[in-house]
Parts: sequence; C-alpha cells; structure tokens
Amino acid sequence: MIEVTEAERRRASQAEELAIRGEAGVPALVALLDDASWVVRRAAIAALARIGTPAIAPLCATLRDARDSEARIVATTDALAASRGDADPAL
Repeated sequence: MIEVTEAERRRASQAEELAIRGEAGVPALVALLDDASWVVRRAAIAALARIGTPAIAPLCATLRDARDSEARIVATTDALAASRGDADPAL
C-alpha cells in the first residue's frame, strides 16, 4: 500500500481546485508537474488533461524549454497524451 502524506494530499487537492479555474489555473498546474511527489504530478496531469486546449501551448512550451527534469518531461508528455485539446494551434 502506498502511503500519501497530508502535504501531498493538500497539493493534489490544490491541483483539483486549479482545474476548476480552467485556463487561469494552467500556469500553477504546469508548475506542479515538477513536484517531488508522483501523486501530486498525477493530479496535475489529470487536471491539465481536463482543461484541454488552453493547456496545450503551455505544455508544449514546457516540453520544449524545461528539459532539466526527467520527472517533469514525463509528466508533461503524459498530460499532452491525456488531453483532448486541439494541439494544432500550439504547433
């Protein structure tokens, strides 16, 4: 069984709250993709995927420009793959 700390739960809940804000929450959600906790990163991935098209360009920019963290690269790729947003305008 995986143990999740209270701090991780709070940060994961924050991702859910940011998703409700839609496009306005995207920058903070993208920042959560670099969180040390995979639980928090998964929550941010799911939130960004639900936001869809408004998250695509920031995710592409992160993938292009922030290449110093393997965890962030994987999380960003996962968010893009899970999104139903339209990637064409971001390319």
